[in-house]
Amino acid sequence: MRRFSFRLEPVLRYRRMIEEMRKMELAAARAEYDLARARLEEVVRRREELEGVLRRREAEGLSAAEAQLYLGYLAALRDLEAARREELKRAEEKLEMARNRLLSSRRDRRAVEILRERELERFKAEMRREELKLIDEVSNNKTARLKGEGR
Repeated sequence: MRRFSFRLEPVLRYRRMIEEMRKMELAAARAEYDLARARLEEVVRRREELEGVLRRREAEGLSAAEAQLYLGYLAALRDLEAARREELKRAEEKLEMARNRLLSSRRDRRAVEILRERELERFKAEMRREELKLIDEVSNNKTARLKGEGR
């Protein structure tokens, strides 16, 4: 009996390999996004904490020099927060691109898999036809032999 052979098997293997690479890229992009989000959250937390300290210190009465130090640090934190937001935006765009590339590679792989499934079904149907043909031949030979023997 013949074995099934899919002529595009190397293409299918390649597409599966590409899909696995895209999964790894997505995981890396997701990790980068999570890190960027955590870094932003940390800066926001520090800024909010400093604003609370500044409000308390203002209520207690704070010198101009001290206020200037707090406000300078607060401005630096706001700048850092803006930079972290931009970093998060870039990481989010990269994550979306990685997600789209994975979806595209899945569609590409699936298209070849569908071709393989169709060819396999045709192969199985052909094997069934050949098997039935062989059974018919054996049956016809037996019938002819029995007739030849006079039975």
